[in-house]
Amino acid sequence: MAAPTTARRPMTRDLGTARPQRSRPAESPRRRPPLRLVDDARRKAAHRRRRARLVVVVAAMLAAGTLFLLAAFNAMLVTGQSRIDHLQAKVAEAQTEYSANRLKVAQLEAPSHIVEVAQQRLGMVPPPGVTYLTPSEAMAAQVEHGSGQGSQHSTTTAPDTNGKRDGGASWAAAKPYLGGTP
Repeated sequence: MAAPTTARRPMTRDLGTARPQRSRPAESPRRRPPLRLVDDARRKAAHRRRRARLVVVVAAMLAAGTLFLLAAFNAMLVTGQSRIDHLQAKVAEAQTEYSANRLKVAQLEAPSHIVEVAQQRLGMVPPPGVTYLTPSEAMAAQVEHGSGQGSQHSTTTAPDTNGKRDGGASWAAAKPYLGGTP
């Protein structure tokens, strides 16, 4: 077996010449401090340092937790706001559709549209003239005495042939014949 060499000389890169390495002074082993008794003051100081470290760690964790909760709350707000924006867009769309439907209903209800549909789809034509029938006084008296309904006269007044109101007697007599029901 070959004996191990204690000193090696590193080679330098320049032209392969070897240089001896400088030797370091021998390190002395670390000495332990001398042992001593632990009194109450030192023990209390160590306890205070541990407690201070614990308070710092807990405070740091609370701060980190608070920041995390704030970030989570902000994310929830952003999500909720986007949902509110989406719902507001749907409401605006529904209001626009409602307004358009109201316009269509108004156009379909217009008398000119009703006349147009009646003429085109149903083949109706406007009458050449309108004739209003008004019973005479003699006819009203005959109906009143003949039907036996003299006690059930209407109190409404209708115009007679001269355009004057007669107090409702002739109207009550003619009404069963005009409406089809007594």
